[in-house]
Amino acid sequence: MRTLIFIPLPFLTVPMACTIVTQVTHTFYGYPENDPSSVDIAYDCGRGFEASGSGTYDDLLSFTSTPGGFHQCEIIYDPYTRKYLRFENTCAQCNSDWGSQIRHIDLWTGSSTVNGGQDQLDCKIDLMPDSQTIIRQPGQNLPVNSKCSAREECVQMLI
Repeated sequence: MRTLIFIPLPFLTVPMACTIVTQVTHTFYGYPENDPSSVDIAYDCGRGFEASGSGTYDDLLSFTSTPGGFHQCEIIYDPYTRKYLRFENTCAQCNSDWGSQIRHIDLWTGSSTVNGGQDQLDCKIDLMPDSQTIIRQPGQNLPVNSKCSAREECVQMLI
């Protein structure tokens, strides 16, 4: 005698495979050029409306882009900075670039307590690489640069 077991499909979980996205323009932003100048972000992804993060999977670093390019609060991994990032804000230049078929992300480099002014603006320009790769739907065990982040480099200049 055979027994049939019925498993409803909505309860099955299939792991999503990561997606590698190439030729992504990377820029960096902080307090001075946020619009308006602040730490404010558009989306509350569980920690309020302030940009922050160290880049670990448990402390995701804020990034901006265009709403059509990423889902609100989407997590990606950036091999260039070796950081996990979360889409928490929008940027006008990113919107314009995506409309021109240029993938563009803008990573938070600022302090939540210090407006770095021109020193911070100069520092973020030094961090900008050529076009890079990002990973969507990343696993949680990718290498993270815990010694120093782009944000920490800029903040150290300002303290």
